[in-house]
Amino acid sequence: MAQLGLQGDLGYAYRHFLHEHGSADDIAQHEGFHRWVFELDYIESQEHLLEAFGPHGTMAPQRKALSHDGVIRGPAGEYDPGNWVYAVMARSLFLGLRPGHPLEHYDHHKDELLGDLFEAILGLAIRVRDGSANTTISRAVLERYVSIIEQCCWCVEKIWAHMQRAGWWLDSRTTTAALRPIWFDFALDPHL
Repeated sequence: MAQLGLQGDLGYAYRHFLHEHGSADDIAQHEGFHRWVFELDYIESQEHLLEAFGPHGTMAPQRKALSHDGVIRGPAGEYDPGNWVYAVMARSLFLGLRPGHPLEHYDHHKDELLGDLFEAILGLAIRVRDGSANTTISRAVLERYVSIIEQCCWCVEKIWAHMQRAGWWLDSRTTTAALRPIWFDFALDPHL
């Protein structure tokens, strides 16, 4: 794939994507990406699960083992969307959190760690479902984390698929920087 040099190229690709698949407002309403950011912020402020799996968190030693079990559920079954998808999703989510949030600095980590954070939560949920793990976090809250992760990954995967069709490649940081104004302009619109 060709490496894109300008964020404007991705902006063009995204506008083309919107033209093919509906208006920006339709996609924002359908995807609800900004709402998941706010919900993640709320859940994380209560449970601190992402923080617990972070580099200095209480569950950091279990992060890698649990991440190997972490997959998302899709129409064709369970799969791993890859660290790039998780990293774009993570960086977008973390940048949308309220100022001073303990996770806002996680944007500086490598794609692998960002992927592992979310895969560990998914892995924990799978183990809780099959009875091989216990947690103090309620199953309902854990399933809500899973739902947010899955929905956000599917949104990022749609952009990734369009970029692949166009033969384009951007690293996760550049992609997040280019998409952030588009996604978070919706979040700031009081009419949504």
